[in-house]
Amino acid sequence: MKSNKILLLSLCLAVSLLVAGCNQEPVTLTFEVTVISPTQGPGYPAPASTDANPPYPAEGSQPSGNEQANAAQPEPTQDPNLGRLSGTLLNSVAGEVSPVAAKTLYLAPIIKNAEGVNVVAALDRQSSPKAVTDENGNFAFPNLANGEYGLILDLVIESFLLKQPETEESLVIQILNGEKVELGELVYEDIPIPGTE
Repeated sequence: MKSNKILLLSLCLAVSLLVAGCNQEPVTLTFEVTVISPTQGPGYPAPASTDANPPYPAEGSQPSGNEQANAAQPEPTQDPNLGRLSGTLLNSVAGEVSPVAAKTLYLAPIIKNAEGVNVVAALDRQSSPKAVTDENGNFAFPNLANGEYGLILDLVIESFLLKQPETEESLVIQILNGEKVELGELVYEDIPIPGTE
């Protein structure tokens, strides 16, 4: 039935254009759109509201969207057969050290060339291990598979493969089954974080 209405509307529009093209008085088409909204029947009914201005967020409700992303998430239980990486990310601007808070970090697997030389850190935002720094810059990657990884700071508009702060050499992290790696404090000079300039 819906396709018949669309066909009829298309036919009327075509006739109108044809008539208008013959230098005759243009035909004005009017049509009505009716939105049918069931008052009862299948589906989910709207929640009953007793308060005209309920508090936001409603008491007992779960955060959603950005609120949920920014809320502290409990760390999953560590599998004793998998590795764990943790550390603290700090930024030094004009000699003042501050935590890099609420920023996304990824561990990107290191890819080697035929000679076994590290060539690239392969970041995949869908499958690479991910952590978010807390207000003190602390981060943790639980349940990591064996492998060599590069630590990536992701600022959405650009990403940085972090190097060893003291030497500026590649920071390659090796994870072995059951091993817990603590990087300690990683203090970088002038990380270009929006809002800290």
